[in-house]
Amino acid sequence: MSTRTGLAKRVSNYELFFDLAFVLALRELNGSLHMEHISLQNVLVFAMANIVLMNIWFNEVLYYQKYGDSRRIDIYTVIGLMFVVGHLGMSLNFDTASLLPGSSVVIQFNGLLFVAYGIILLQYWLKGRQLGFNRDMKLSMLSLGLYMVVLLPFITGLLGWGPWMMFVFVFPVFLPMILSFFYKEQEELPTNFPHAVERGQLITILSFGESVIAIIGTYSLGEHLLWSALLFFGMACMFINYMSQTFLGVDHHSKRPVGFLFYLHLMIVMGINMFTVSTELLADSHHAVLGHWMLVAGVTLFYLGTYGTTVFNQAMYRLRKEDQLILWGLILATVLALVFVGTNVLGIGLALIIGSYALGFYFYIFRIKVRRLHQVPQPDPRSNPRDFSK
Repeated sequence: MSTRTGLAKRVSNYELFFDLAFVLALRELNGSLHMEHISLQNVLVFAMANIVLMNIWFNEVLYYQKYGDSRRIDIYTVIGLMFVVGHLGMSLNFDTASLLPGSSVVIQFNGLLFVAYGIILLQYWLKGRQLGFNRDMKLSMLSLGLYMVVLLPFITGLLGWGPWMMFVFVFPVFLPMILSFFYKEQEELPTNFPHAVERGQLITILSFGESVIAIIGTYSLGEHLLWSALLFFGMACMFINYMSQTFLGVDHHSKRPVGFLFYLHLMIVMGINMFTVSTELLADSHHAVLGHWMLVAGVTLFYLGTYGTTVFNQAMYRLRKEDQLILWGLILATVLALVFVGTNVLGIGLALIIGSYALGFYFYIFRIKVRRLHQVPQPDPRSNPRDFSK
């Protein structure tokens, strides 16, 4: 039973309500790295926490777009999942010294993660009883069950922070790719690409919201007017690039599977979160160097993810090799400029604005060029159309 179509499935109000839990989780995620001494291990735990939160979000989005219809089964389970995700965010702790086997931090975090996966598994089971179990439901339940099983050594106090915990965090990201081989070629996955694009845009907007708060809250007008303005507009240019590409470039009526799109948004959201934390660390002389390199890594991840979505572009906006070389060359130049300016906040802001603006302007010129090539009329700005995706 495939429900995949080219028609956009409306994002329900309960999905939007669910995202509120991630507002809290993202805030706690970015705030938990503020420690007196930050090591590379702490940064690694931060990255793993990003993966955990996004994997919960991905799995719930996949369930909702395939089977969710906002009836009682979906309403009450998603509210329960919100409660768990909120407390999961509150339990984040990146101090590796407190992540020992049997510690309350490890047990609580992994216990809540166990319950979160369990609620999504319950959603599939309840929906399967109602609609009948298909291959996709069974494989999704198997995946979630395996996610839960690998958490048991941490919940029971046998394991703490270390290579094993990294496996637990990354394992759920790659398992769907492995299980995808169990699908027959002629069997369509019941996913909806337009819905996935909109959900990806929403979680990205929420992540940028944390950047707005971090920049304005860290750099006051009275003391750091220029720093605040340049970082803010640099961040805004990143947002413009993302929205231009995903709103104007991507084919929203595609019938392609959504898995790769979600992996790209994992990079995008993690990049934004690293950028958010880095802007705060740059204001602290003790952590400025770490903040600089986190910013470089965050911007790199963000643009790799953003322009990785060009594989989903409308046929008219598919990039040729020469266009790809220019695009990725501009991204490389932006990253190298950020590396070159070091911890100088003014230089970072200028490099980010110039590089991001150049990327956006090139994509704008590219759209004009291909429209002329295909004899497609240019949008008339005086008409103020409601549909900007043309």
